[in-house]
Amino acid sequence: MRHMLEIIKLDVCNSFEKVLTMEEPYSSDDIDDVRKRWAECFLEVI
Repeated sequence: MRHMLEIIKLDVCNSFEKVLTMEEPYSSDDIDDVRKRWAECFLEVI
């Protein structure tokens, strides 16, 4: 889950370099955003 938010926010699909260099922790709001976006994605697929 460490890099999911950046992947989603940046719409990264072919380069993870920018995501993997992040050094700051996520805020609670960012983590909630990741959970919401992944839940929406899973519900669309199912």
